[in-house]
Amino acid sequence: MCPPRRFHPAKPTPCVRRRCAVPLLNLGWRCAASPASVAAHQRSAHPARSGRHQLLVIDERGFPVMKAIRKAKKIISEISHAFAVGRHWREVVLPELADGTPTRYITVAACIKNEAIRLAEWLEFHHRLGVEHFILYDNGSSDDLQNVCKPYIATGLVTLIPWENFSVFLNQQRAAYAHALMNFGALTTWMGFFDIDEFMFPVEAASLNSVLREREHIPVLSVCGINFGTGGHRIRPLADVTRSYRMGVPMSSQREHSVLLNTKSFVRPHRVEAVVSAHWFRIKGDSAIGYTETGRPLFGKPHKQANILSCDIIRYNHYFTRSLEEFEYKCGGTDVRGTASVWNNTRIRRQGMFNLLETLGQEDRVIERLLMPGCETQPKSSSVLAGT
Repeated sequence: MCPPRRFHPAKPTPCVRRRCAVPLLNLGWRCAASPASVAAHQRSAHPARSGRHQLLVIDERGFPVMKAIRKAKKIISEISHAFAVGRHWREVVLPELADGTPTRYITVAACIKNEAIRLAEWLEFHHRLGVEHFILYDNGSSDDLQNVCKPYIATGLVTLIPWENFSVFLNQQRAAYAHALMNFGALTTWMGFFDIDEFMFPVEAASLNSVLREREHIPVLSVCGINFGTGGHRIRPLADVTRSYRMGVPMSSQREHSVLLNTKSFVRPHRVEAVVSAHWFRIKGDSAIGYTETGRPLFGKPHKQANILSCDIIRYNHYFTRSLEEFEYKCGGTDVRGTASVWNNTRIRRQGMFNLLETLGQEDRVIERLLMPGCETQPKSSSVLAGT
């Protein structure tokens, strides 16, 4: 007679200790019949396969193992599918942009998440250098972003678009950039793509406009950046980012460490065929992914052509870590690129970059000539470590 089988979500039952050759998942429920009685029934019903069934149907705690194995296989299948989709979703191909005369010269698109406290400095700095409009994609911020943006939205400087993670397979940042090009590209001569912790500026010229006007023949300008570490700050300083962090890694050192070497872009929207990543684009009728400040083409990932990269005309300061407090929060939070970013070993990569920045950083004050004298968007604080 088949023993009764009743399942209870979290009800422990006495069981006979038995070793099982199959590692199992805990499904959260147990069999009310003892393993010994279930095994005896299976041996009587299927004597020829009793040994195999005993191992595959129950484990030492009374779990039905076959269901656990089926669930494990389903999970593995879903993970495999996710990786397959992630590998093939490498770029977003754009439709033809509408014809028309651009009404702005420089527009910048950026994804943002919980950066409200630093946003005003970033907006005002780039607006002074010639950026006429900002398109911000809010990746599910839980801070005061809406209120910070209100005055800028009212003056037409900012367009704020809700952009929470809506797919486990989708790179949210790449999708946001494609959306910006498709919906706002026809309205601007140049569109820049860089983050809130990156400050783009000309090294000697007075504005970004003067640098870009000399390069209107280039479809995509790939700008190199200098990475900055904590500068000795354990907690977030109240002073502006551009005044608080001065320890950057020189270009010569970044060339020796590929993880530190990357570019961000200004693009001519009508010349872009597809968004390949947050760092480079596919250009219509061109095998290059971008052009350096000296006009030399890039045909692959920037670090593979490190010898032609420079930041003597235009550059961006990448305040990658900011304070130690902010860096730890950054590593523990979700990535703006979406759930798919777990495939990129993001946390391990960030920790490696942190170690290099703290080791190789040297004083860098190039940006200070462009800061407003005696004007700060936030008051100073004394959060710097003693002796720094």
